[in-house]
Parts: sequence; structure tokens; C-alpha cells
Amino acid sequence: MELITILSQPCLTKLLEQRQTFGVTRLADLTRLDPIGLPVFSAIRPQAKHLSVALGKGQTAEQAKLSALMEAVESDCLENPPKALLHGAYNALKDEHALVDPALFCQSAFLCNIHDQPLAWVLAERLHRKNTQALFVPQNVFDIDSSVERSDFSYFHISSNGMGGGETRYFAACHAMFEAIERHALTAWNARLPKLQRQYELDISTIDDPALCHWINRCASKGFQVRVWDIHCIAGVPSFYCTISSEGLGRQDCFSGSGASFTRNHALMRSLTEAIQAKVAITSGSRDDIFPHYYQKGFQAVQGGQAVSQLGTLSFQSIEETQGFSQDEAGFSELTTLLSKAGFDELIFMNRQLDALGIWVVSVLIPGFVFGSQR
Repeated sequence: MELITILSQPCLTKLLEQRQTFGVTRLADLTRLDPIGLPVFSAIRPQAKHLSVALGKGQTAEQAKLSALMEAVESDCLENPPKALLHGAYNALKDEHALVDPALFCQSAFLCNIHDQPLAWVLAERLHRKNTQALFVPQNVFDIDSSVERSDFSYFHISSNGMGGGETRYFAACHAMFEAIERHALTAWNARLPKLQRQYELDISTIDDPALCHWINRCASKGFQVRVWDIHCIAGVPSFYCTISSEGLGRQDCFSGSGASFTRNHALMRSLTEAIQAKVAITSGSRDDIFPHYYQKGFQAVQGGQAVSQLGTLSFQSIEETQGFSQDEAGFSELTTLLSKAGFDELIFMNRQLDALGIWVVSVLIPGFVFGSQR
């Protein structure tokens, strides 16, 4: 979630007051578990149908609380997708209904003739070159409920990727798209040869934003080295991969984060704070998806095929950005234009307006994008 206050105070108050409606029983302050000091909170949902802990970060404790709450809301939405309005196989329904081709989402290891498989379908919105169309999408691509065993889950690459929340639909949609861009960029970057990755490491001494410098210096003062790579894949959308590492207890530990946004300062702040949050998550051990081997496998003193002593030379100021836009209607239009110029001119949105909370939660699917982990 954002490191800025994205909701009005009345809406924030409502989220805090009604947190139990989306399963949150308590908020935990994890900040003091880590010497860096970035505010990090967790929102606990004991009855969750997937992960029971949502993490949030921010420049202040209040922002971190709300970040965790928004993550919890988003998870609750994905665990409880909209009711299916249509049932049947793609081949049997396509002549009478507008359907997305389910093969677009079949990146699973389990192969089948997906067009003849009976599926549940939910209504979504397709945006193609500024034109919108209502169409049906397989319910499973918006469903991470892992509390039940369902064979049709094996057909699709299912994850919580590409989801965002906010007080307006446009803000939530922009946040969802930035997350999808970030994950796609990271997957593509990880596929590069190490010698190509080396060319995109930043010289962190060229970073001049005061807020970024504060947290980088804070990491350094506590014995952590910060490294950053330019991983952008969409022109005009800065995207970064960041690691923080230190030698301790006879081995070296590394934590990473990634982020994308209109401006390089904001994109790097997202990736840096994500790395710090990852460190806090491992330290706390409270997330359901933190496994024992995470504590047994030390980080090797090589990143991207490069010795730690060989640091980057790329200037932060050389990173292309798109200034003058925020996550509003104009920003939404600009971001979809940038995606279209990069060859991704079809977007599928699931928009959910939560009137009781005064917020929107939006999921986006971008055909052609890849993401390197399941669920």
C-alpha cells in the first residue's frame, strides 16, 4: 500500500471502526522488532481463507496501520469473490455471451482443454484502446480461497497480484496496475543473464530525494547495505528492485522489494520500504507463508551474478519518469496509454465498491504479463 495518506479522515476512521467486518481482530505493531525503525503493522484475520496476516508500512504509525488494514480488505475481497452469474464451458457459452478466452490465464503446470471445462463466470470490465466492454471472466482468477479443495483451481495461474484499494476507483485501479507492472518487470528482470543485470544497478550516491536518503542512511547506520536495480519494462513507468543485506551470525541475510510508479522517487520508495517490511516479516515469523527453510538458507555474497564489492554506476537521474500525474482519472488514462504503447492494449478489471467502508477495491488482469510465483 501507499506511503501517503490515500483516504480521507472519515474514511480512515470508518475502516478502523469496522475492521472486524472484514475479519481483522487486532492490529500488531512490529516496528520495534527491527532497528531500522520503519513503521510496520500487521492486521490479523484468524478466520481468513488464505493468509491470516496482512502487513502494512508507512512513514507514520497511522499510515502503517491503515496500510495493513487495506491489505486485509483486499485479501478479504479475493477470498470472497463476486457470485458467479454464469456456469458452463467456454465453447458452450461463447456464441451467446461475451467471454474472455480462459486460455489467457492457463499458465498452470496442469494442462487440459480449458475451452471444454465447465467453469463459473463473473462479470468484469474489459478496456481495449479506451473502449470498455462488460464481459465474463472465470471466477477462479479472482479467487484465492484455499480453505476448500477444488480441481478447477489447477487450471489457472492464481495469485493476489494486480490488486489495489483506494477511495476512488481510479486510485485503486492505478495502484493495481502499478503492482502488476512491478511484478511483471521483476519476473522479466530475473530471466536476464547476470551480466545484463549488472548494467542496471544504480549508484545510490546519485539518489538525492531527502526521504529516500533518510531511509538509505538509516539502513547504513544499522549495518545494512542497500542496492538498487532499474528493472523497468514499460517506458515512462520507473520500476526498481531493491535489496538490503548485512552480515550477521556468521552468514549474510538479504531482503528484497520491488516497486513501480509514475515517478522514480515514489517507485524507489515503494521498493525500499517493501524490502524493509520483508525483513520485519521474516523477523516476526507471523506470516503463514514464511517457511522454516527461510531461516536456514543464508544469502550468498553475490547478487545478479555480481560480487557485493562491485557496486552499480547507473545514475538515478537517468531513469525515465512521467511527471505531472497522480492516481486520478487523468493518471489512469495516462497509465493505460503507456501500457498500450508498450503493446499491452487490453486490460480486464474487476471493480468492487465497498459502500460500507467508503472505498474501492480493484483487480486487474493484463494479458501478456507474467508473474513468477503461484497464488
